Amino acid sequence: MIPLTGQHRGTLQSAVLRRVGQARRRAQPFSGGLTPKQSLITANSLTRTAALTITGMGHASDARVAPDEARGSLHLLFVCTGNICRSPIAERLAAAQAAQRQISGLYTSSAGTRAVIGHPVHREAASVLQSLGGDASSFGARQLTARIAMDADLILTMTRAHRDRVLELAPRLLSKAFTLAEVAYLASDAGAPAMADLGLLRPKLAASNLPDVPDPIGQSKEVFVEVGLQIATLLAPVLELCRRTAAS
Repeated sequence: MIPLTGQHRGTLQSAVLRRVGQARRRAQPFSGGLTPKQSLITANSLTRTAALTITGMGHASDARVAPDEARGSLHLLFVCTGNICRSPIAERLAAAQAAQRQISGLYTSSAGTRAVIGHPVHREAASVLQSLGGDASSFGARQLTARIAMDADLILTMTRAHRDRVLELAPRLLSKAFTLAEVAYLASDAGAPAMADLGLLRPKLAASNLPDVPDPIGQSKEVFVEVGLQIATLLAPVLELCRRTAAS
């Protein structure tokens, strides 16, 4: 996806509004016989589809909420601070590894608690990501919002502080918000059968001393490599959990 720039944002927003209007007008002849609630659902669905056509070209806006049929049956959201190093590495690497493992229906995305909105993946992070088999192109950082968090089936944060921030925005997501290391542990050592079991297994985390994924910003290339390898290692059991969930 191509990040939105200030030069194009106004044009794209106008195009969205035009597309939404067209979609709603096209829906009107077919609304006969529907209840008011059904008509509203139909109109809203068309609105999301029209908006997706335009906003799908950028990653900087939380308006980019893909419908289930477009995004897949499982949505993983990765969260870090700036959304230019750790979480994009996790997002793009998870997508690449899922394809290699032939895990179908998996959609990955990312956001930052203090995002450098619209920026591409950090140069060193992009180099590490590519060396691990991921694609860093066409990326733009976006700010974490409650709406983005609520759209995910599982939220994997790089640190406990990021997890706490997610829960500040959306307290009801306790059963879906974990650090990446926590999910890796629950999926492997704790033997979580499927994603829905993670919340029930949360008490097992009390006695664990799982490390956060540190921020490599301002550090050497070697630190970026270490962080990338840590993320890659933690993703393996997470993706196996996704495979079990999809098969259940």
